[in-house]
Amino acid sequence: MKRVLLIGASGQTGKRLRKRFQEDHLVAPSHQELDLAKGDELRSFLRENRFDVILIPGGAIHIEWCEEHPAEAFAITASCSRCSAE
Repeated sequence: MKRVLLIGASGQTGKRLRKRFQEDHLVAPSHQELDLAKGDELRSFLRENRFDVILIPGGAIHIEWCEEHPAEAFAITASCSRCSAE
């Protein structure tokens, strides 16, 4: 059994991935549980919890919001992948 982290489980792709990995030990924190815009929080979470697979279909997808909040959109979308890779 794999230990799988799914970031962005509430979106369309995330819901399908949740079904695909339902037999594994799936951890799918909500936005309230793990704020992707806070890189330090994500790094701490990843250090404290080990996963065999990390899936990140989540991200900032509302164009208008992203244009109005470019730094937050970048933190949520790009920094999440970077923190996971570290």
